[in-house]
Amino acid sequence: VQADFLDLVARAMNQNTSKKRKNHAGGTDADDGIATLCAATSVLVDAPCSGSGTRNTRGDTLVANARDADDADASEEREVKRAAALGRLQAKLLTAALSLPSARRVVYSTCSIYPAENEEVVGACMEHAKLHGFHLKRALPSWPRRGLASAGVAGVDLDRVVRVDPDADGADGFFVALFEKSTSTRTS
Repeated sequence: VQADFLDLVARAMNQNTSKKRKNHAGGTDADDGIATLCAATSVLVDAPCSGSGTRNTRGDTLVANARDADDADASEEREVKRAAALGRLQAKLLTAALSLPSARRVVYSTCSIYPAENEEVVGACMEHAKLHGFHLKRALPSWPRRGLASAGVAGVDLDRVVRVDPDADGADGFFVALFEKSTSTRTS
């Protein structure tokens, strides 16, 4: 679905309409996709991420440890840079989802344990979310583990986001933030 979303956005932004295929109704496939996307009331942003929360179950830890045994500092530096780059992409995707005219609920989720891909992305998007009438709603109310305080999370109620820690919770790590539009907010 992520690839479909990115492809749809890319095609919608493409000014070369001669490359678009015509559909059965005479419009383009991108037109149909954009109409569907614009009508969505609930959106899941299952963002591309580092997968750091699933390393233990995927075996990546063994590969990374073997490859980087001699240079742990270089490996950590690569991971930090990668998480920051992914965070920028994730913020773009979340901002786009929060901008959809009919969206009333937007769920942001990753299988990452890095704040740069989780709380910091939510923090980077909070002003945009508020401009579009969204607020953070407490996700999975009975889950005990909540967001981590770190740089870049000003304005985020960390008690409203969910964090699953692979070591402490005995499960793959992941993160969830639920944005909900106020019922009094109307789209233009």
